[in-house]
Amino acid sequence: MDSSRTDPLFSAIDALLCRARTEAAGCATRAFWQFRPHLTRAEIDMLRSLVAQPRCVEAIAALLDREPAPAQELLDALAAIGVVELRDGRYAATVSTALYCQALDQGTFLAADCS
Repeated sequence: MDSSRTDPLFSAIDALLCRARTEAAGCATRAFWQFRPHLTRAEIDMLRSLVAQPRCVEAIAALLDREPAPAQELLDALAAIGVVELRDGRYAATVSTALYCQALDQGTFLAADCS
């Protein structure tokens, strides 16, 4: 088979599969946050701890006083929207999250008035 004819085909297939994966992740994230529009104090403290050092799911679940499966769902949703990232089997805060936590600690974060 001529490679010049197959490359566009594989590129189109790859683009379709990537789009499907992205849409599936987006749907899962939207479904999660539809019923969870805010973070609890424990979750904010967990994010602060991830700024200091990456942690595995089990350690994060212990911090949140949850079983690993629900903690994994939370972390996957947070990773999908760029709040945390998975590195070598451990979750870490992103730069944006570190800046958010720093603003909270300094009292410079202004929450939106949603009333």
